[in-house]
Amino acid sequence: MNGEFELIGFNKAAEEITQGRVANFVGKTARKMYHDQPEIQAGLDHCYKKQDIIKHQMSYPFSDEEQKNLIVTYVYLPPDLVIMHTEDITQRKRTEIALHESEAGSRSQFEDAPISLWDEDYSSLKNHINWLQKNGITDFRRYFEENPNAVFECLALINVIDLNKATLKLYNAETKEELLKEPSHRIFTEESYTEFKKGLLTFIEGHSTFEIESTRRTLTGELIHIN
Repeated sequence: MNGEFELIGFNKAAEEITQGRVANFVGKTARKMYHDQPEIQAGLDHCYKKQDIIKHQMSYPFSDEEQKNLIVTYVYLPPDLVIMHTEDITQRKRTEIALHESEAGSRSQFEDAPISLWDEDYSSLKNHINWLQKNGITDFRRYFEENPNAVFECLALINVIDLNKATLKLYNAETKEELLKEPSHRIFTEESYTEFKKGLLTFIEGHSTFEIESTRRTLTGELIHIN
């Protein structure tokens, strides 16, 4: 074959993805069709020589105004054919970019919010609650009254993922690491544990919101009132 691949056929999907242009290339060689896209020729060569499946992502200019993102897959068929499968992922890439920009915007809003925000993962706590329920615990108000240490155990299962600048300022912390490494009793008062238990019961009972007024301590020992 000497590295020359000639287009001998295409299907309806190929016609749609190229907006009918593929028909103009039947009988032409890959080197002429993709002279400005050497990665396509390289993919064809590699697939044919290795007799294997090759896949890569690429951008392709379908016109001066339109650039498409594609996943191109080359499949060797003996004795001397290569099927070139093309998937248009342009919309998917646009969605990924939009999501990334949205996440970046949300992260900025979280970090710079004027009120204290905590991003917390309750999945381990939820698994623990499910385990208790499977083992016969149905009245959690009574359970926590009879087992005060169970409240501390539940608190320890909450994983703090992130907190914002306003939280650092509120607790007189220099860094996130400084605040997160502190044991809860450093910032919790006795009232804090009582109110946490109420919030815990709210979580267990499936409510989506919970509001309290309570007290905490900063890392430098000052008592603060929070809502």
